[in-house]
Amino acid sequence: MVISSLVIKCRPGKEEELIQAAKGIKGLEAGAWLEGQVVFSLESDSLKEAHRCLEVELKELPGAIGVYPVYIHCGEEITS
Repeated sequence: MVISSLVIKCRPGKEEELIQAAKGIKGLEAGAWLEGQVVFSLESDSLKEAHRCLEVELKELPGAIGVYPVYIHCGEEITS
């Protein structure tokens, strides 16, 4: 399992719209928000799934300007 913490920057006043749209994304939960920034946690089954969510789904949320991972913890062994 992969647990990530991230901040999504959005247009001021669009925080609630962003949070509502994010409710449809598996494993994503909104936390605090303040003037153009919303904190989320994301639980994924793999690094590949987490990366796809960060690079594709979250960037497409209405009002999103940028997606900024803060912390990523991987409970699986990474091999090259």
